[in-house]
Amino acid sequence: MEWIILTIFLYFLVKKAKKKKQTEELVKQRKIENEEKIKNEVKKYETKEEYQKRPEVKNIEDKIKYEELKKFYNETNEKYQNIDYNKYKNYSKKLKIMTEYEYIFYQRLKEYLKDTNLEIQTQVSLQAIINVDPKAKGQMADRGRIKQKYIDYVVINQNEIICCIELDDYTHARAERVQRDDFLNELFLAINLRLIRVKNISDYDKVGHIIKIENRKKLAEKAKQELVAKV
Repeated sequence: MEWIILTIFLYFLVKKAKKKKQTEELVKQRKIENEEKIKNEVKKYETKEEYQKRPEVKNIEDKIKYEELKKFYNETNEKYQNIDYNKYKNYSKKLKIMTEYEYIFYQRLKEYLKDTNLEIQTQVSLQAIINVDPKAKGQMADRGRIKQKYIDYVVINQNEIICCIELDDYTHARAERVQRDDFLNELFLAINLRLIRVKNISDYDKVGHIIKIENRKKLAEKAKQELVAKV
């Protein structure tokens, strides 16, 4: 019986040691990659002479910029050269901000709106486009309902929100997504902000047409307000 317990104990001990070694190797690799990245960035501004040979360096402002950049890279390198990489072992960068499906729609819609002043922002937090009254009762709960929720696309004209777009792929059929979508539909109606739902990326032209109409409405409304203010 004792040898069975000892065998189990040794098994978990070896497993733990193996996992620790793998973690240390991963941390070491990430540290090497980060140091190499910083080294490459600093190398861009290695010497003042090399920088001044660049064709875009034409005036004193560029020389000042070089000194500031050099100082920044040196300070960054010194400050973070002893990072505890083990603290960040569970993090990694995303390779893409959108899915392929979302990106195709974004590109098509962007092309359709190229003759306008409209811009398309992607993966925008609800907290960036919706205010919660800080003095209202239950404002913490209201803020929690929009926290960590994002809209696929936000269309703006000179920093003014025109409308929002959600691309409804197959994941929106899930129960939790249906509940989320119902909440967003009601919320956007309540705050008078147009939310366009798209089920097929080939409808980009129809969506683009709706956006142009919404933009004209906003411009007309703004012109009316300015006219009233002058009276």
